[in-house]
Amino acid sequence: MMERMAPSGDATADDARAEHAIGDGERRDDRAADGLAHLQAAARELIQAARAVLDVAEELVDDPAAVSAVTDAVGLLVRQAARAGRAGGTPSGEPAEGGGGHGVERIRVL
Repeated sequence: MMERMAPSGDATADDARAEHAIGDGERRDDRAADGLAHLQAAARELIQAARAVLDVAEELVDDPAAVSAVTDAVGLLVRQAARAGRAGGTPSGEPAEGGGGHGVERIRVL
């Protein structure tokens, strides 16, 4: 025969712990659902961005003059950046801040 145990005074504490655990699980579920929603929104944004890039690429393929203009603009930017890098200045030809156009400044310490 099995003996029945008398209920202890901790029944309400056990119930409270069980409700707390359920609440934690629901909060975790809510956070997981929120995270999934954010990931889905980010994926949709990436798809829209990819479509925009593909639209621009299609326009460039259809219009050779546009390809030439874009290539010329990129080439100009690269040449300006290379010139500024060699001169130690900015792309506009101005010296870099505090550099005065010189590569190395030697400071004598006594």
